Amino acid sequence: MDGLLGDRDAARAGESPASQGCDCEHARANLEELIRGELRDTDCGPIRAHLAECTECRNEQQVFEKLTVAVQRACEGPAPASLRETILATFTQLHTGSDG
Repeated sequence: MDGLLGDRDAARAGESPASQGCDCEHARANLEELIRGELRDTDCGPIRAHLAECTECRNEQQVFEKLTVAVQRACEGPAPASLRETILATFTQLHTGSDG
């Protein structure tokens, strides 16, 4: 996976985020990827350094982390049978082109 996932400006400019430093916009644009471990180690350093200094971005990071944990917990068990049936019926309708 590309270590620059989420860093659209740096990717367009052909530069690593580490070479650009890190500000609030850059840190927030990459928080999700940082939390999911989708950034290269060299790209994480400037973001982590910024988070250590910026209370607002650190607070946003904590919200993302709590949300990620909540979603993971909600997805641990099997989906209800009624949800599975609804999804399968929708796929069948889409595949056959019928509206119901």
